Amino acid sequence: MKLFGTMLMAGLATLSVANSVQLETLRWGVQRDILSLDPHSYGDTFTIAAMNHVYEGLVRYDANLAIEPALAESWAIADDNVTWTFTLRRA
Repeated sequence: MKLFGTMLMAGLATLSVANSVQLETLRWGVQRDILSLDPHSYGDTFTIAAMNHVYEGLVRYDANLAIEPALAESWAIADDNVTWTFTLRRA
């Protein structure tokens, strides 16, 4: 948990410098420890919920559970579902 707080604060500090945003205090309250910050090594629903506030996926589900763009503006599938090409949105 202490590691998560340190990493989160480092990320926010970097963001504040990059965007010239002045941050003062961040308070983060959780029910229990987060198991991992690696988006590929989780399996715990609480960890997934916490990471959804840190990471954004290429796509997401809308209110009707249809896939919609998130970081990706569009995507195409080639090679019998082996190769996927994503076009990322501009910042």
